[in-house]
Amino acid sequence: MSLETLTVKHLTALEASIEAQGVPVKLTDSAQQFLHSPYRWAFMDGEVVLGAGGLSEVLPGVAEVWAVVCSPIVNTQRRRKILDRCVRKALKNRPEKFHRLQAAVVSNFKPGLRWAEFYGFEKEGLMKSYYGVGKDAWRVALCQW
Repeated sequence: MSLETLTVKHLTALEASIEAQGVPVKLTDSAQQFLHSPYRWAFMDGEVVLGAGGLSEVLPGVAEVWAVVCSPIVNTQRRRKILDRCVRKALKNRPEKFHRLQAAVVSNFKPGLRWAEFYGFEKEGLMKSYYGVGKDAWRVALCQW
């Protein structure tokens, strides 16, 4: 189990794993903006990329959280535990300057919402048409007081 600094190589491997499941995705295009953030990670099991995630500062003390996981790769209890340890380590080691972490979760993507809530994020409200007309998202946040 390890956290590595996310690179294009990691994104390409993760993209290939997701596409192998029949899901068209272009991570290298959409996540390119996150490669400039110092807060970006690849969640690794040896040489296998289980997922990727990071933080992007949007306001002083506030960061937007993003994560992509390939569910079929995280298909064993062992790998779920590895992923869990990676995510917890990334959240624990976040810079102290962030008192608020927030994310937008597609409203009909129940696994994503459960995952965010599992790590302590709380639902704050529904953002109508956040991802385009009729594509709502839940705003979730993890705050330190």
